Amino acid sequence: MNAISRTKEHILQTLAKALVSLDVTADEVTLSGFIIGIWAFLMLPYHHYTTGIVFICLNRMTYLLDKRIAYLTKTTDKGFYLRTVLNYIFCAGFFFFFAMGFDKHLLMTGLIIFSYSIAYNAKIALKLIIERRMSIERLPSRIRLGGMLSDLETFIVMMIICFWPQSFAIVGTIFIAQCWISIIGHLIVAGRVLNAEK
Repeated sequence: MNAISRTKEHILQTLAKALVSLDVTADEVTLSGFIIGIWAFLMLPYHHYTTGIVFICLNRMTYLLDKRIAYLTKTTDKGFYLRTVLNYIFCAGFFFFFAMGFDKHLLMTGLIIFSYSIAYNAKIALKLIIERRMSIERLPSRIRLGGMLSDLETFIVMMIICFWPQSFAIVGTIFIAQCWISIIGHLIVAGRVLNAEK
């Protein structure tokens, strides 16, 4: 697994350095990725899942690249805000636009977006608390996230739904459960961090 992670990181770093050499900024990659994501939204209601998958993969690639470009050049609060907000819109929007093609999934979609919204915001709040109260480097990544679904896991959920649309109800239920497990994890970790300062 470490070999795969190292290979992935090497590829991403190589691509990021190539884009930096072309004077491409992290914000430009973030915005480009979001525009690509909008094209994915347009495909999903009409069941054009193969084309949608291509746009989703491209969007997730830009999400991985913009952070690395920022580290190679300059990180900014504006870039962090832009990346965070647009990533949330894309992930929540995926479920909404997918459900537009199936009226029977509207309730499930509402529950997913509701749960994901709370989990995502809890993740951001926890990250800000940790950065303010103590050095985030002291905490292992899984503790830092409080069990939040990783970007890879969310991406896998999207791929399963696109390749197997009939699984939306089952996968959606599991995703909702994982979101609430994540929320509980955030509360536990936040409590530990806050109590550590007493």
